Amino acid sequence: MFKELKNNEKELLQNIEYIINDYIIPNRHKGEYIRKVFDDFYKELKYNQELFMRYKRALEGLTVGGSEYYNNPERCAEDIRHRLDRQHEIIKRLVKEKNELRNEFRKMFKLIKENDYEKNTKL
Repeated sequence: MFKELKNNEKELLQNIEYIINDYIIPNRHKGEYIRKVFDDFYKELKYNQELFMRYKRALEGLTVGGSEYYNNPERCAEDIRHRLDRQHEIIKRLVKEKNELRNEFRKMFKLIKENDYEKNTKL
């Protein structure tokens, strides 16, 4: 995602350079139209920069400190993926332990019932 935004930024800058070199300089009399095209590109560039920063802050906000991932979105994403995987493993382990405890409880309850039955029948 970050690479895509960076590529968009590069493409916009190349387009602006192209407009300046191929249109503005040779066609100064068509300045209003060219200025509008330039302004549109500039607005899109600013929007992409703001969007990039929002994504970056959101991604870094999902990490413990955030600053150790500065300008390293791949490492940040890997840490988040690792934590989510670890969380899934913990949940699986807890469910397994719960089921084992439930089975032990059933066995104990069955033994208690059997002992109570035996006591009542011996009298």
